[in-house]
Amino acid sequence: TDPQTRVVIAGQLKQGKSQLLNSLLNMPVARVGDDESTVLATVVSYGEQASARLVVARPDGEEPELVEIPPADLTKDLRRAPQAGGREVLRVEVTAPSPLLKGGLAFIDTPGVGGFDGSHDRATLAALSGATSLLFCADGARPLSEPELAFLREATGSIARVAFVLTKVDQNPAWRDVLEDNRKKVAEYAPAFAD
Repeated sequence: TDPQTRVVIAGQLKQGKSQLLNSLLNMPVARVGDDESTVLATVVSYGEQASARLVVARPDGEEPELVEIPPADLTKDLRRAPQAGGREVLRVEVTAPSPLLKGGLAFIDTPGVGGFDGSHDRATLAALSGATSLLFCADGARPLSEPELAFLREATGSIARVAFVLTKVDQNPAWRDVLEDNRKKVAEYAPAFAD
């Protein structure tokens, strides 16, 4: 009954998740940079015009408030955006006139997972609720880490389709060895997703 197909993009910090999304849509809809770029889940769906809004918490469990922001603000850390008036920003919603999104496809860019702070893992696992697929980004320079594998094991209980995206292969000549190692590790951790 839901006309939207939701695809979550996840991975550890600095794996190229947001750059992948921007490249897929051929437009800048997600913040990229050398620091921790994605700090809030960002839902990107189709719109005739580019737009952006914050989903801001209200007190006493009321429905969140939607606060419009200029799309140019997507390059900023929006956790403490002045438009939120000091309230917690739950996520960012973006519309983009990308032909890829026109048929109902929506992407959810998520904060990095598998770190010391489990809040990003919890936020990403929550984003998987109602999602159709997971694109898991991993750096082509090194095999999957134990925290990444632990996240994947937990995530595969919530989602039917998982695809791996090996990023930065242009910078890492040994990426094929990393890919093979990752296949073996995934087969051990989550046999149903080894193919």
